[in-house]
Amino acid sequence: MYCLNCGAENHEESIFCTNCGAKLETTNPFGVGTQFIENRASRRSLNRSLNSDFVEVSEPVPQTLGAAVKVCFRKYASSRGRASRREFWFWQLYCLLTIVLPIAVGVVMISSSLWEDVTTLAGTIVVALAVLNLLICILPSVMVFFRRLHDCNSQGLWILAFMFLGPMTSGFVAAIVGLCLELLLGYNPNDVTPPVAVALVLVSYALLFVAGLYYILAPGTDGPNRFGLPPKREKAASNEHDLPPVIDQK
Repeated sequence: MYCLNCGAENHEESIFCTNCGAKLETTNPFGVGTQFIENRASRRSLNRSLNSDFVEVSEPVPQTLGAAVKVCFRKYASSRGRASRREFWFWQLYCLLTIVLPIAVGVVMISSSLWEDVTTLAGTIVVALAVLNLLICILPSVMVFFRRLHDCNSQGLWILAFMFLGPMTSGFVAAIVGLCLELLLGYNPNDVTPPVAVALVLVSYALLFVAGLYYILAPGTDGPNRFGLPPKREKAASNEHDLPPVIDQK
């Protein structure tokens, strides 16, 4: 039995819709619910054809470090969908604990003069394992950053394009500046171009850092966006939509 109000499918013996709480009609001569389902299916197929990154399933927000790490490894090479801030920062914490700290500890052990042979060997092993984990975590780190951008309804590929095109553009602009200074003021372009190029590269990456910092701190968009449904947040128990419909006894 389909609800005439929202189109949700309900059990044949249901009196009220489990989705919207509206009273169900015993008959549906015009097939309203069926048409609603067909229209929704056509909209979903259109979304898939327009954007392959659209995800119809709203996944729960990871509440623990282990859950977030499992999600990121399960989506190892996938940028589809959206990632909440909790998922993103839990992954950064995992990388800090398994890459940055072990490398720091290993370097200290290698440079230690106490039990030099033992600490050097142990420190080398720790650093080698941390570097191996770093190589393993590079791809999921990029993918979770992309999904974090998707949660803000922004495309992630422009970040990579900017990283590769930034230095090239900076070098080209620096060459033009050096040529102009040579023609106008008589400066040697070999003395001007390298410092200008370095300055432009630093400025471009500073802007990239600021933009990335904004996106990883910004909240996700409310409701669906062009990349899919939002991650499921925990609902309060007092939410009136979660309460069963009240049946009038009069």
